Amino acid sequence: MLDLAALPGDATTLVLPPDGRLLFFARLHPDDLDASGRVMYVPAGTPLEEHPGDDGHDRAELRLRYDLSLPDNEVLVDPVAHPHAKELRQAWSDVLYEDGHHRHETHLQIDGYSRDSYGEDDPITASAAMAAGRAGKPDGRRAGPWARPRPDDWALLAQWYGGVLDFGGLGIGGDVFWTIARKDVEARRFDRATVLGCFEGP
Repeated sequence: MLDLAALPGDATTLVLPPDGRLLFFARLHPDDLDASGRVMYVPAGTPLEEHPGDDGHDRAELRLRYDLSLPDNEVLVDPVAHPHAKELRQAWSDVLYEDGHHRHETHLQIDGYSRDSYGEDDPITASAAMAAGRAGKPDGRRAGPWARPRPDDWALLAQWYGGVLDFGGLGIGGDVFWTIARKDVEARRFDRATVLGCFEGP
């Protein structure tokens, strides 16, 4: 649960509501190492009651920390236009892993560029392509990583890395991504968000 009133206005590039709460739900699918879920926006003043289950997970407060986010997926970078992109991405990955704040800590990232263990695909681009396919449009690609975002562009609403997860007795690390079109964030249509997962198989 994210308390939007506690989030500074300059913390993201998304036009989020000034108050209320965002509830993030995800279900993991062991068979295909994927995830599904949804996002709910609860306006300020709406009473909420938690029904804790016996899921074996600890509860903890989210604490805000500003961090740097760079494009780090192969599909976002044209190797012809940027011939040294692979080396630059590797250098950035080395810095992250040396600091140990990407894969060693459970965290929720709001906005920015997605990251995963492989760095091949991009869930934001994939979500845009799926949405374009559903709408019968030929192309759902967003603007380039350094271009000004457009209202129709999809964005990373949140990314959750929860450490090693239990997939039917197998310990597998992975991430859950909640993606959404920027215009739907501004219109508070969080029910249109897409949820994807990326998990490292055994």
